[in-house]
Amino acid sequence: MEAFRSVLNDCELKDLGFAGSCYTWCNRREADDRICERFDRCLANAKWVDLFSAANVQHGSGSYSDHVLVWLDTNGAFQNKRGKMMFRFKAMWLGNTNCEHIIENTWQGESSSNYMIDAMHRIRNCSGRLASWNKKTFGVVHKKLIQAQSKLQRL
Repeated sequence: MEAFRSVLNDCELKDLGFAGSCYTWCNRREADDRICERFDRCLANAKWVDLFSAANVQHGSGSYSDHVLVWLDTNGAFQNKRGKMMFRFKAMWLGNTNCEHIIENTWQGESSSNYMIDAMHRIRNCSGRLASWNKKTFGVVHKKLIQAQSKLQRL
């Protein structure tokens, strides 16, 4: 670790920090055998930080991998505005035909000449539809889980 810090110093790089989960890798074992680490980092020099002063790093979730996604946003779009929750795709939706239909229907249709803007609109539209469908279909799963755990403890 000392050698790594020395290289960062020599290259005048700094860690940009992050929001989200503290760890970017986990060995997926249970209890005492579980190891979680922050391996993945976004580094930059002072000139880059000056150019992209609104940049921030977001750690995603690692549902299907032992690593989590690490997003670098140079415009600050990941910043949570007024407490609004960032959209997250839920693993429990996989295999549900209604979920698949929502995604297929959102991504079908004609594309404009600007594929990036078109993709951004489709992603925003798809996430909104999925979030609404999730709320109607599953309700607030986190609250239900806490209630069930509380009831289990009382029993």
